Amino acid sequence: MSKPELIKGRFRKDLKYRAIITKVIAGDRIVSEIHFDDQTTTELVTLIAGIRTPRSSDAKTGTAGEPFGDEAKKYIEVRLNNQRVHIQFIGTSSTDVPIVKVFHPAGNISEKIILDGLAEPSDWQSSLIGPQGMQLLRNAERTAKQQGKGQWKSLVKPVVSSPAGSSTFKVGSSIDATIHRVVSPDTLEVELSNGNVELVYLTSTRAPRAVEPAGVFLPQGREFVRKYVGKKVKLVTDAFRNEKPLVSITLPNGKNLAESIILNGYATAIRHRRGDDDRANNWDSLLEAEEASIKEKKGIHSTKIPEPEKLIEASQDANRSKIHLRTLQNKIKVKGVLEYVISPNRFRVVLPKESIRLVLVLGGLSSLPKDSPLSGEIIKFNNKNILQRDVTIEVYDADKVGGFIGNLYVGTSTRPYQIELLSKGYAQVHDGSVHKTKFEDAFFDAEEDAQDKKLGLWVNYDPEEAERQFEAAEEKRRLKYEEKNAKFRKPNAFDDDEDEDLENIPEHLRNFIVR
Repeated sequence: MSKPELIKGRFRKDLKYRAIITKVIAGDRIVSEIHFDDQTTTELVTLIAGIRTPRSSDAKTGTAGEPFGDEAKKYIEVRLNNQRVHIQFIGTSSTDVPIVKVFHPAGNISEKIILDGLAEPSDWQSSLIGPQGMQLLRNAERTAKQQGKGQWKSLVKPVVSSPAGSSTFKVGSSIDATIHRVVSPDTLEVELSNGNVELVYLTSTRAPRAVEPAGVFLPQGREFVRKYVGKKVKLVTDAFRNEKPLVSITLPNGKNLAESIILNGYATAIRHRRGDDDRANNWDSLLEAEEASIKEKKGIHSTKIPEPEKLIEASQDANRSKIHLRTLQNKIKVKGVLEYVISPNRFRVVLPKESIRLVLVLGGLSSLPKDSPLSGEIIKFNNKNILQRDVTIEVYDADKVGGFIGNLYVGTSTRPYQIELLSKGYAQVHDGSVHKTKFEDAFFDAEEDAQDKKLGLWVNYDPEEAERQFEAAEEKRRLKYEEKNAKFRKPNAFDDDEDEDLENIPEHLRNFIVR
């Protein structure tokens, strides 16, 4: 059994002691007479846990107090002076003054004095009080401010529920969203129910910057958060920074995203200035998560520095792609992450195990013209459905500029993504190369289905007109073929163009020619 933790060498943290409050020095500082079971006593100056009150006046020195400092002292004197209570030691201040929780039959004195607006939560004691206890005190402070109690009576602070032009994000409101893209561990893009994509920041959370020493952990941090891309989450808006919402995000499993990131060592909790209310409601839990991460030496608190991310640009040019083509062909299917959507059918994919970044061109599809009005819509669709997702690629060829041609599979799907695009009318089968995909029939079926439903590219599709155009194209190709052959055909001595008439040839010669 481990020894109990002691305060001042003799007070156990796991016990409550009988005490009498003999003097009130200030609203947050009292003199306690501690009674032990062996009938001995000792007197100590102690701090009341979890609160900070304004400084009270000092009659001996003539020092004036801060506003509401004397009121806070009077509040504690009336309720605690000469009262029998129980106290529990939880720690000491930086000047070695013991900090105690005071247990009185009338309730939690720390909460009550904050509710009356005569004290505020002491941030530096958060780790000693714990997240639940601090949340109780912060809720009391919020109530006091709303009701204009005590030192908050003259509080003048504009209530900004949302910036101009924003009707979606409002302070304190909860909305449903989907994580769309990870910019960094503390900055995300989310897709709202109306389809709009918005940039949000995690409240009270700071990921290391790339230029900082801890920036080497950024790739790991982004990858940790990336697994939640595409997940439906709940957002609560806490405040705004440069008109961008500061939010707390609850994951499908009920966990807080910022807390998970900090607990795993990929960000830290922001230390807010006194009076800064633009903090997460679970700020104390974030601090606790950070302490646990430091203790376990996770992420940025680790002594093991990860190697810098090094990726070979396999699509740098045609020669470079040829070097890697055979290897990728032999591996058949390779797992990766879809990093960026370049165009409707070109994507940048990272293959972590191979340390390769390449451009994948979807096989069996025709490229859309750059000025196609549908291009933007298709890119938006791709961003929504496959950006930053786990994918598997199947490479079988390369183009002239270094792109790799092949099939793309999203997640655990065994159906190539090309079929998804074709079925929505977002792509067209390329007749000359579709056979290389191994899904020729499925591609044509998906395209025909989109044509029947007049989706995407086929919104104005007319089967009869398409058939006429096909026949016209075939006729054009036939004529071109015949014209080409005619150029290389040897001239015939008895061709009609020479105006030779066999009837005018003598009979013995005509018989000879016929023979």
